[in-house]
Amino acid sequence: MLSRLSIRTKIVSVISFLLLAMAGMGLLAVLELQSIHANAADIQTNWLPSIRELGNLRANTITYRIVVRSHLLAPDASGKDAAEKTLDTVGQAIDKTRKAYEPMITSADERRIYNEFSEQWASYVSIVRDLLAVSRKGDVMASLALNNSKVNPIGLKADETLRKNIE
Repeated sequence: MLSRLSIRTKIVSVISFLLLAMAGMGLLAVLELQSIHANAADIQTNWLPSIRELGNLRANTITYRIVVRSHLLAPDASGKDAAEKTLDTVGQAIDKTRKAYEPMITSADERRIYNEFSEQWASYVSIVRDLLAVSRKGDVMASLALNNSKVNPIGLKADETLRKNIE
């Protein structure tokens, strides 16, 4: 059957087939690049800002926990006052970061983990108030014991939950 066709026709047919195959591969490549671009844009506009805010939130919660310890170890009332002012400032930063992060939550799993963290953090802040009252009385040993037995484990659990959300 092919013997009846001229060489010119055969060459034109082969070249036409190759051009069509290359055009199809080019179209497929363009479609794949559009998909990659859409995913990259989603990462840039949604996931990276979300991770940045979670990182800021974790840094602020760690700072809060450090300031609580400095309150416990402050030798006088002025040191405790300074620590409480810093706690207020860091607490405001935490609230601000949380408000920036909450609209960025996209998945149900991410929401669940964040809600778990929120409950743990609220529990931590609540018990910190009791700890600061004990610390204000000047009983360093009692305040350190309360911190080690109740307060710090809640803070560590909240931090672990926050790390899980970052991952």
